[in-house]
Amino acid sequence: MFVPDLRAFSILETGPDYQVVSYETGDPAGTVVMKIEYPVWDSNQWKVRTTLLDVDALPGWTFDIRSAGGMNGWVEIRFRNGKKSLLFKVRYVPGKTYSDAGTIR
Repeated sequence: MFVPDLRAFSILETGPDYQVVSYETGDPAGTVVMKIEYPVWDSNQWKVRTTLLDVDALPGWTFDIRSAGGMNGWVEIRFRNGKKSLLFKVRYVPGKTYSDAGTIR
């Protein structure tokens, strides 16, 4: 099981080799939902497959998907509200979780 360091993290569904999780961004901008499958054998090594399932921006915010995951890949979402901007990033690899819920700039 993965336990990221983000402020608002919810497990929506759990299966034998996967979880569907929901993150709220660090400053209120929206919610990101993704599926995490582990372990996945690919190219002679164990990996984690992350799939972006949904992005829900709060009223007044828009978003651009910069990266939607993949094998050991990043999920990166840029939220915008006028001149305000927030970058949400998370990446799962075997044994590690990298996460940044973002700060409005």
